[in-house]
Amino acid sequence: MKRLIAALTALAALALAPAALAFPVVICVPKAAGAAVITPNTKSECLPATEYTKQWAMGGAEKEVFTHLLWTPTGINGKPEIGFVSVNWRLSGPEGSGEGNLFIGESPVGEKWEGSNGIADGSSNESIGKIESPIAFGDGNHIKKNYGTILGGSGNTVEAKFSSILGGKATTTLVEYESVL
Repeated sequence: MKRLIAALTALAALALAPAALAFPVVICVPKAAGAAVITPNTKSECLPATEYTKQWAMGGAEKEVFTHLLWTPTGINGKPEIGFVSVNWRLSGPEGSGEGNLFIGESPVGEKWEGSNGIADGSSNESIGKIESPIAFGDGNHIKKNYGTILGGSGNTVEAKFSSILGGKATTTLVEYESVL
């Protein structure tokens, strides 16, 4: 009981601390009853480890963010998962900045991904030029114009705005709004 009161006291003190307090905050909760809650050393370690358990303390906006995170240690195929609950997920970057992209997998993009607010999955896909919203799935596909989409296949190229390619190999769009199936 004393341990619980000590931990709650430490958390309350952190919640009332100045806004300049850096996040995340780590506290060291004692394993033995009656011992004091302490802060970790400069390496974020609670020493001696046999006597303390490291715990994260949250407050303010960070606490609100963490209420929307879902951690499942054994999700699909027994692998750990991190999810977002009851929120929208926004990735955004200024047009032409190369920011705001979602890359899925180990090496979804090749040497060039200059587009902004795009998605890539597969391997070695490229977005060439400061374009907006490229979407590339597959292997070695190239998007060169705004809002180009390639969903699968290999070696395909979008050379016209608002064009799309669905699979195939070495196909190129040349006319705006063209779709190649």
